Amino acid sequence: TPMVSFTLGWSSFNSAVVSCIVSGTLVTGVIFFNWWQQRRYHLSVEDHLLRFILLLPGLQIAIYWIAYMNGIVLYAFGDIGWINLPIFRFDASWFVVALAIFVILMRRTLADRRTQQRLAQELEAARQVQNLLVSGGQSAAEDLEISTAYLPDQEVGGDFYYVLDGRVVVLGDVSGKGLKAAMLVSLLIGVLRDTTQRRPAAVLDALNRAIAGQVDGGFVTCVCARFETDGNATFANAGHLPPYLDGAEINLDANFPLGVTREIRYSETTVRISPESVVTLVSDGVVEAMNARRELFGFDRTREISTSSAGKIVEAARAWGQSDDITVVTVR
Repeated sequence: TPMVSFTLGWSSFNSAVVSCIVSGTLVTGVIFFNWWQQRRYHLSVEDHLLRFILLLPGLQIAIYWIAYMNGIVLYAFGDIGWINLPIFRFDASWFVVALAIFVILMRRTLADRRTQQRLAQELEAARQVQNLLVSGGQSAAEDLEISTAYLPDQEVGGDFYYVLDGRVVVLGDVSGKGLKAAMLVSLLIGVLRDTTQRRPAAVLDALNRAIAGQVDGGFVTCVCARFETDGNATFANAGHLPPYLDGAEINLDANFPLGVTREIRYSETTVRISPESVVTLVSDGVVEAMNARRELFGFDRTREISTSSAGKIVEAARAWGQSDDITVVTVR
């Protein structure tokens, strides 16, 4: 009997040692994996802790089966009324695990909320600055009436317009959306403010030289118009939608958008403008407005309302279904 008891005790001791070794190996492996991830991705202490906690169920199952194969039962049966349930002897630790996960997730949620609030404030500041930049050049000559309307799809947009000396109107659209497009708009407005050029082709050349090779695969479509006192209007186009004159498209050479190559030289087209006529420049946000049935606002509807005020055109496109920045400039 003493020999049998000693053998059983020694067997239990060996099983416990094996279980400890295997469990320790698993824990060491988890720690090493986290350390390797830290070097690769610069994880925080919370990242390590959360990863380790999420691996605990697998570790618990491994410990149970290792112990079971060595004759150690880690489950005890407890009575809950008339129900017998297997309860893991380490289950009390799961309260600590759940509490740790809750604390980590709450900390991250609060940190994310603070980050979102900060980004929202920065976007609002960027929106205000962009509005100031764009609205800084709206004055018209005495014989012209210029109406503008601008509705970005997000807090800041990639559309822009500007008026030089009351007679030169520029409207453009930066590819892409968000802050990256808005920063490029700021650069373009700065170029327009500084340039001494007033011929439409020369204005587009100045803008193109300023951003060529700096748009990271993007581009900028742009149209420029100069209205003379004798009733003539000169246009230059850089891949933008053609303007409308009294409800009809003005036939212009499209040319390459801005930023594609420095080598391009933009051509000009002169058109006679009658008194009381209206010239309308729009961004593609008007034409590409899409309703719930996925129908585009389209060129026909744009042409039909092109003699309306800028605000009315923008509102019609917005009501149809805005999917991009919408900008309209009308000149009477």
